[in-house]
Amino acid sequence: MTPGWGRALLRAVVVIVSAVLLQVTLMADLGLLGVRPELLLLVVGATALVAGPAKGCVIGFWAGLAYDLFLQTPFGMVALVYTVVGYLAGQTRQVVVDHHGSVRAGLVAGTTVVGVVLHAGVALLLDETAISAWEIIRFAVVAGFVNGALARPAVRVVGWAVRDEERGVPR
Repeated sequence: MTPGWGRALLRAVVVIVSAVLLQVTLMADLGLLGVRPELLLLVVGATALVAGPAKGCVIGFWAGLAYDLFLQTPFGMVALVYTVVGYLAGQTRQVVVDHHGSVRAGLVAGTTVVGVVLHAGVALLLDETAISAWEIIRFAVVAGFVNGALARPAVRVVGWAVRDEERGVPR
């Protein structure tokens, strides 16, 4: 373990807990076209973009598990989905690492769309919800748009949370 790993862990926990609390309190009452923002998918996508698939998986798992505590779905379902989303988003990191912010925003938006669709698919497989394909698409597109707009500040916050203390860069 590298020196400063405890501080990095603490920063990651602060980001996850803050996102979960904002999601279940403030964001529960906000929304655009009847869709509330998906802050946890925003954090997972930003982490994968900043730090790669391994950290994307880890943050996705813990963020999903924390969110599962507040949902009426089978425990672990969101953690599974967010882990997969973190890995997939992290795989695209090499493509966009040197590109303009709009490409990064597109990745975070795409991560959100994939996460929403995957979550809905798993929920349908487990017979947890009865929602139409059009509603899933509407929800995914609006949530993706909102998270794409919030990508820049999210990347900065997540960059702070996962940066390496020795080098000052994300690891």
